[in-house]
Amino acid sequence: MERASKTVSSAGDDIGDDNQETGRAASSIGSIGSIASVASQDSIYETMRRTRMLEPRSSNRRITKNAQFVNVLKECMLNHRWVEAGQVMKAICLEPMQMEDIIWKCGRHIMYNHPKSTQGIVSAFSLKLQRLLNQQGRLEKSVEHAFYLLSKGDLQEAYMTLREAPDLRKGLNVTKRHETEDRWETLAFLYSGLIKYAMWLESKAECSNESEYTDIQFGSQDSLAIERHADDATRSFEFLTDTAGIWDVFITKHCEILECHEKLGDASEVLHKYKDNNPKNPNAHKYLYGYLKRHNAHPNELVTVLKDLLHLVPSDELALDMCELIQNSADNASLALPFLFDMLDYACWQDDIRPWEKLADLLITVVKNNDSDGLKITKECWDSRSKWWPSYHFRSCHVITDTEQDRNLLDCKAAIATLLPAANTSTGNPFRKCAKRALKHTGAYRRLKKAIKLTKDN
Repeated sequence: MERASKTVSSAGDDIGDDNQETGRAASSIGSIGSIASVASQDSIYETMRRTRMLEPRSSNRRITKNAQFVNVLKECMLNHRWVEAGQVMKAICLEPMQMEDIIWKCGRHIMYNHPKSTQGIVSAFSLKLQRLLNQQGRLEKSVEHAFYLLSKGDLQEAYMTLREAPDLRKGLNVTKRHETEDRWETLAFLYSGLIKYAMWLESKAECSNESEYTDIQFGSQDSLAIERHADDATRSFEFLTDTAGIWDVFITKHCEILECHEKLGDASEVLHKYKDNNPKNPNAHKYLYGYLKRHNAHPNELVTVLKDLLHLVPSDELALDMCELIQNSADNASLALPFLFDMLDYACWQDDIRPWEKLADLLITVVKNNDSDGLKITKECWDSRSKWWPSYHFRSCHVITDTEQDRNLLDCKAAIATLLPAANTSTGNPFRKCAKRALKHTGAYRRLKKAIKLTKDN
């Protein structure tokens, strides 16, 4: 790491030993008395030299002085005094022992914000310091520098930064990257694919704009660029189908490219494998369901995927899709009841009219048709909720808030409270009476009226 002193010091020289505004520097490091007493016209770098903080010392005393440097550096950075921070960093680089991470992380942050810094200086600093680090460190720094370049909108340079990493030169042409055990190697490889995906989007947008005036011919330079970016991105993502882990952001981009280029079989295989490899990841089920729905899959296949999802997340909004699929395709629509009850166990749906409407209409149909299977399912669902649902959903005080929010919501809740077994006694009955009084002279009284009529008939 001794060479780091020359490396970073030279980078520091590029952004200048600015002696201006250094009067404020002394106050920022007032905790170190020997520095605070120096004339305010001196730079921090010269101040440290004068107070003998930069003289060669034993390893223990060097570490102590480095700790003082870090305190000064922290003070400058917290106050966004980047010129002074650059001077402190230059001093730290003269004794870089055990300071590699600070030099890298703080040095980059200073260069990002220094008034005289340029993208070229930052890139030179990153490149030189990477050469002094071990292999894993170099890959990590390549990824971090690529993010910096992306923040500047330089996709091509960010891609080249990752592509030129030593371990990835061959990797970009190899599909089976799951054999690697290095996390940063995998991430660098994947993010290079994500950058190619961004290039693919840009090329598509440019072609779309040009096609308004001219026809884009197959095999033209523009179409070949789109194909090239798509192939590069796909090659970077395809190993994920055999790799356990949460790769949501990459899987979705991979499938988007495949679908756009009409490789539907490959897209379906990717999503099925991703779900099988990550059965406890709700998003894996959602992505597969969304794909199947877009391509008009059989309802039974959609129901199977949603069952697995709702087993993990009963409160997911796709429970409403599940109910519609069951009601439209199954002979027994009452099979949707458990999903609605599970959904309404969660407070996030307490004031949303959609599940309440479905449950009210379904219960009215079950009771009206005297559906034995539906009544049995309703009783099973209610038995585990009879002790807490009335106080959770059917309290008299809820009538006022529900009336103010949505009278149709109150109508649905009152109808359900009337039809549920034993819900219309004790706690449930006052709720229904209050709801009836609140809704009697309004138009939102349809479901409750039906429910009351059905209970009287039965």
